[in-house]
Amino acid sequence: MQQQNNYLNQACYFANVPILYPKIVASVHLENEDDIFFWDTLLQRTTEGEFNYITHSKSKKGNETSGCEQCLAYKPYLCKNFFICIDSDLRYLLQEPEIDASHFIAQTYYYSWENHLCRAEVLQRRLDEKGDFGFDFNVFLTSLSSVLYKPLLLLLHSTKEGKALLTMQQFRACVPQQCMSNEIENNGEVLIQKISSNFSPYLDKALSFDYETEEQQYTALGLNSSTAYLFVRGHAIYDLVRYIGTRIYKVEDGSFFKDILQQVSRDEYVEMNKIYNDLRTILNA
Repeated sequence: MQQQNNYLNQACYFANVPILYPKIVASVHLENEDDIFFWDTLLQRTTEGEFNYITHSKSKKGNETSGCEQCLAYKPYLCKNFFICIDSDLRYLLQEPEIDASHFIAQTYYYSWENHLCRAEVLQRRLDEKGDFGFDFNVFLTSLSSVLYKPLLLLLHSTKEGKALLTMQQFRACVPQQCMSNEIENNGEVLIQKISSNFSPYLDKALSFDYETEEQQYTALGLNSSTAYLFVRGHAIYDLVRYIGTRIYKVEDGSFFKDILQQVSRDEYVEMNKIYNDLRTILNA
């Protein structure tokens, strides 16, 4: 009971901060400090003001810790004055219960907030505004997504059913985060083929797997062959996009990371709108 009260006591303190300091809109527990950039951008567009961001807190054993599980430990004690913002990971696709705005939880819907920065058409538009760099992220990421789609369905099934057809570790190992110069020629044609070959042994072993039945469960959630790359573990895609971008982006005093990648889109695509709606629901509760 004392360990459980540790979370309750902290939650009460965090929730009281906006009451004690009226300039603060709410206390918001994030997974780590890197998340402040994304969530503060969205929160400021929803309700301008100062937020008390918490990136570390006491575990039930009294140790300073961070991460998604630490955020979710506060789930029974959340309110409009103290809520959490987390990466969806696979929770959204697997429809983990009570991860929603009505329980004072905002989530990314894509695997992670970094994947919102990698949305192909938005990324390419920003790149085109800076010049022609001989690489089309629309073409590359659409092709990559098509290759990742069936393995992702297999991973979801394996995770949900507790099977070992394809594990997260195996999936991650098939998607390199760096590449050779020749692999990104022709919009990454060789790299796409390499990734496809990496997954082939797992797909070959699961020839009897019913992909059509599996995909029916996720279509309504926004997962299809064109969007699969956005539901893949965040840094696998983000780091690869950043690596390729750094190789092709040659602008004097320019940085692909700052000029192109680290820009939170204002585009009204479905997943971003869901986040805004969740934040409004929480703040207006």
